[in-house]
Amino acid sequence: MAVPSSGELSLLGLWCEKNENDYTAANPDGETDFSLRGISDSTNDDSSGGNINVNTANNPLSNRPNLTAPHAMSEFYSYDHDAVKSDRRLKTNIEMIGHSPSNIPIYTFNYKTDLTIRYKGVMAQDLLEMGITEPVTMGDDGFYGVDYNKIDVDMEIINW
Repeated sequence: MAVPSSGELSLLGLWCEKNENDYTAANPDGETDFSLRGISDSTNDDSSGGNINVNTANNPLSNRPNLTAPHAMSEFYSYDHDAVKSDRRLKTNIEMIGHSPSNIPIYTFNYKTDLTIRYKGVMAQDLLEMGITEPVTMGDDGFYGVDYNKIDVDMEIINW
C-alpha cells in the first residue's frame, strides 16, 4: 500500500509504509519517536528511523523523494517504498548485461528524465513475458513498477 496522493501526511504513516509496507499499519513495533530526517536517513537508531532509509532507487521519477535528505513531507505523496518504476518505455540507453540465477534479464540503463544517472535493474515487460507477474504492478500513470523484494535482482545506481 502506498502513501496517499494528497491530503495530510503523518510521520507514523511514513514509518509504517517503510517498515510494514502499509501506510495505515497500526505501528506494531510501538515506535513513538519519529522525525522526517530519521525516516529518510540511514542511521542506526530505530527511534530516529534508522535502517529504514528511503528507497530512492528509481529517482528522479515522481513517486520517490529526491536523493538528498532531509526530505520535505510533500516528496512522500504516493510514495511506495518497494515498487520501482521499471517500465521499458521510461528508459533509454538500455544494455543487457546478464541474467539473474532465476534467468531474469539484467540491464543497465538511464531513465529518459535524467540521462546523468545510470542504473542496473530489470524491465517489467520481461517479467510479464516470463510469467513472473506477482512483483509487477501498474501505476496510476499507466507505467509498470516492480517490487524488487520479490525477485533475485537488486535495483542499483551504478553511477551519477
